[in-house]
Amino acid sequence: MLIYFYSDFFLVFGSVPVEIVLSVVFLYGLLGWSSIVGVAMMIVTMIIPGMLAKLLAKVERRTRLASDARIEMMTETLNSVRIIKFFGMEKVFLSRIREKRENELWLAFLSMIYSLGFYTISHLLPIINMVCISYWFNGLWSMF
Repeated sequence: MLIYFYSDFFLVFGSVPVEIVLSVVFLYGLLGWSSIVGVAMMIVTMIIPGMLAKLLAKVERRTRLASDARIEMMTETLNSVRIIKFFGMEKVFLSRIREKRENELWLAFLSMIYSLGFYTISHLLPIINMVCISYWFNGLWSMF
């Protein structure tokens, strides 16, 4: 069974680099040196989604921690509801829970905004690459 998993591993790490090199070579044969610039632009812009994914992961982690803190506060409140009622501390605990919930909702909102930005930029980067490279070769190099 383990050999089966290793065969997939070697297939991916063995065939993907060969396919990339061959596609760049064939693209160079068709388009010339401009294909190298296009591939370089793609490699440079591949860094951007990685950075955005790191930011998104940090916000998601903070959201999960805020949610855990709120759930912990709710559990504590529910476990000691008799004591809270006896001493009349409902407003204090409600304000604590409300504060934690507002923090959790704010972080969930930030998470959605970062997620939207991540997916938008990830989908727009190939189009931006195409437009920039087309403008560079058709606009700038046609002047010379």
